[in-house]
Amino acid sequence: FELSEKYNCQIFATTHSHDCIDGFQESLKSDEHGTYFRLDSYKGKILYQFYDKESLQDVVDLNHRAT
Repeated sequence: FELSEKYNCQIFATTHSHDCIDGFQESLKSDEHGTYFRLDSYKGKILYQFYDKESLQDVVDLNHRAT
């Protein structure tokens, strides 16, 4: 978040890594500028799900319980 503010730019990242998603969620605890979208393909269409800070925490918690 510091670099995006310093250079007045947006940062887009893609990942399948639960560790990266966990780290992103942790960083949201101290900064509210981050947004998480999940993209899925269904019947030839791209669907997205928006997660705010609280709902992303729920997803991270569920993933930890499932492992």
